[in-house]
Amino acid sequence: MVVNITDDLVWAIFIVLPAYFANGIPVLTPLIFKWRVPVDFGHTFIDGRRLVGDNKSIQGVILGVVSGLVIGELQSILLNDYVFVTRALVLSLGSVYGDLLGSFIKRRLKIEPGKSLPIIDQMSFILIAIILYVTFFKDLDEIQILFILGITPVIHLIANIFAYLLGIKKVPY
Repeated sequence: MVVNITDDLVWAIFIVLPAYFANGIPVLTPLIFKWRVPVDFGHTFIDGRRLVGDNKSIQGVILGVVSGLVIGELQSILLNDYVFVTRALVLSLGSVYGDLLGSFIKRRLKIEPGKSLPIIDQMSFILIAIILYVTFFKDLDEIQILFILGITPVIHLIANIFAYLLGIKKVPY
């Protein structure tokens, strides 16, 4: 029984790996590109503040989606099941859009780009990714989804500390 539960939870994390990569890899954008095009093109909302800010770029969106697709391709090769590429596309797009939504919310709350907003920073990407995923695929149950939502803040924090220690991020959150 315990083995089955553990297997189910590990499988759930395996399934959503493209979302994690799509969210984490764009932090490398400044190291890869000398210039970046803001995804909001500098436009402001009705409150006069930027939609999402300079930290969210077209290059980062592309890097996020492509990195998620690469993970999906590796999953497909590993399991000889090419549906993982489609899953990866859905999860990657959901992850990137969830992160953009989080930034949009932070700007509305007058939180500057790069500053932290607990819960939104850790969860917006995975929430939208899972919502989009379960719209198309029915293979994650409620326990797996709750596990993913519970473990994501821990994974997010560890990844950010690691990126900070490597000098990729300016702050460890």
